[in-house]
Amino acid sequence: GDMLVPSLSTGNPEIPQSVYDEIKKKSEISFMEREVKRPQLLMRRFGGEIKSYSLPEGYTVKYYSDESEIKEWVRICENGLVATDDMESFKNTILGLDDIVPEKDVIFIISNDGEYCASITTRHFDEDNAGGLHMVSVRSDFRGKGLSNCLCEIALKNIEDKNYRYV
Repeated sequence: GDMLVPSLSTGNPEIPQSVYDEIKKKSEISFMEREVKRPQLLMRRFGGEIKSYSLPEGYTVKYYSDESEIKEWVRICENGLVATDDMESFKNTILGLDDIVPEKDVIFIISNDGEYCASITTRHFDEDNAGGLHMVSVRSDFRGKGLSNCLCEIALKNIEDKNYRYV
């Protein structure tokens, strides 16, 4: 099955130093007018099949298509990842990163009535041929339905299809 090894320090030889440094650098963000250092949990996936989850009935998967979805992304992420109505966060944490192509890497789950419920982004670190999960969030009013499990499965398969050395 899936094995993940967590590391919160640079001392773990399983995590390439450059990947750790890049994530650490990105974790120093301004949040609600005060500086916060967000802890990052680094994990490495050791092969095996990616566990499958069924998307609950009434939900579909959609990739980012245009700037009209930025407001929806912010609404999903405002429960702890970005400040309310912070449109600049998307530009800084998604569009501002060279390794993210939003139309291929930003994934949404949408309810049948058009509500954007959850989002995840995949990343690529060229120097180590490593893929990663970024900005994983489910709106609080859609939590407990298994949406994050489905998002992570889709994102991991997206990364696996790109043949990255590490996840």
